[in-house]
Amino acid sequence: MAVIIGFKIFHIYENDLPSFEQLHNIEPSLKTKIYDRNGVLLQEYYNENRILTPFKDMPTHLIDILIASEDQEFYDHWGINVRRIGIVAFKNLLKWRITAGASTITQQLSRMIFLTRKKTFERKIKEALTAIKLERTYSKEELLEMYLNQYYFSRGAYGIAAAARIFFSKTVPELNINDCAILIGMLKGPNINSPLNNPDKSLQARNRVLSSYYSVGKITKTVYDSLRNEPLEINPPEEKIGQAPYFTETIRQYILKKYGEDVLYSSGLKIYTTLDIGLQKDAEKAVAKKVDTLRARMMRRYNINDKTYTKVITDTVDHLGNPIREYKKIQGALVAIDNSNGGVLAMVGGRSFEEIKYNMAVQAYLQPGSCFKPFLYTACIDNGFRTTDIFDDNPIVLDIPGSKQYRPHNFDYKFKGPLTLRDALRMSRNLVAVRLILKINPEQAIFYARRMGITTPLEAVPSLAVGAGIVHLIEMVSAYSI
Repeated sequence: MAVIIGFKIFHIYENDLPSFEQLHNIEPSLKTKIYDRNGVLLQEYYNENRILTPFKDMPTHLIDILIASEDQEFYDHWGINVRRIGIVAFKNLLKWRITAGASTITQQLSRMIFLTRKKTFERKIKEALTAIKLERTYSKEELLEMYLNQYYFSRGAYGIAAAARIFFSKTVPELNINDCAILIGMLKGPNINSPLNNPDKSLQARNRVLSSYYSVGKITKTVYDSLRNEPLEINPPEEKIGQAPYFTETIRQYILKKYGEDVLYSSGLKIYTTLDIGLQKDAEKAVAKKVDTLRARMMRRYNINDKTYTKVITDTVDHLGNPIREYKKIQGALVAIDNSNGGVLAMVGGRSFEEIKYNMAVQAYLQPGSCFKPFLYTACIDNGFRTTDIFDDNPIVLDIPGSKQYRPHNFDYKFKGPLTLRDALRMSRNLVAVRLILKINPEQAIFYARRMGITTPLEAVPSLAVGAGIVHLIEMVSAYSI
């Protein structure tokens, strides 16, 4: 009779249960990790902060404590504990609601992966049937491994490895008996029994777990008394924003755009980059130092002190508004590239990531100034000009249709007369550059800039010769490394 009832129940809920294919392909959400070229962890991205730990790396006392606390007959049942179900079902039926549970570890696992925590008789039936299917699909060790890697321990810690790191700054093999008892004590309520949220409740939960561990004969009375009298010991790590934030954010945006959110936040990518964290830190210090120097110079020029700066930024009024806005705009960026392979060794996109998230090295459109001249000179040499050819470094006036006359000048407002191309480039003479671009035409200069990796919009005008266009810093540095 019981078999017939069981078969009918299974038939009723069969379509609502996970298939064997789903059971065979349980893949927990894993974090993406970004490393530098020497394997130093730079940043992590995740929906669930999880590090998978194989069963063989889990201490024996961790497994024993889990079983003693949650399911002492784990190795004897086939997904559900019929005896416990009978006792608890009778209690629940008396009140016609679920007030106590008899869930095995396997049932808890089925609920974590496939079901909800809503307390209904229907969910309990589905939970039991799913647990039976799980037991037919996986070994006991595999079920324990999945359970401990799946459970949410609060504080963003999914799985035993993340919990070990967040609460104790340890790896799973380093967890001692009391550590394990604290974590297993959180299974009944991860937030309520968290040692960081409620130390007193966590201590009580730990001691209840130790009592269960002692009751099954895994430790002696002496060891048990010693363990339960120990104070609660936790050692959470210092919070870190992540290293090289401008660089890692650029990678995050690339992965997100190319592969989507699921791949970025859930698939467990390990991304090894060309960045050198040592060089990166030097670059960040250099940019911060230079920006601070320039800002201090501006404050001296306009007689602005820190108090005035803070007031004007807050109130955004008075005659100092324009200098203050200039002050705010002072930023710096740096990109270092390995010329042998084009790999980015360092990237700094601003004074600090906390101050400005906008990446000046990758996103900003900047005028290259005289840095554009090598593209122009390359185009000239490649099209028959010689380094010994003579051009005049003298005033020139150009009539631009629909605009004012263009009167370029050198940075020193001086003229050196006839110069070879070699000397004109060496001394960065603007007037020679303008005469050159008129000889080959601006489109030709743009063509060579494109060949060297410049992708930003460039206007085919004479002023392009002296860097009137817009470029991304990273493209300029890459072009110079060719």
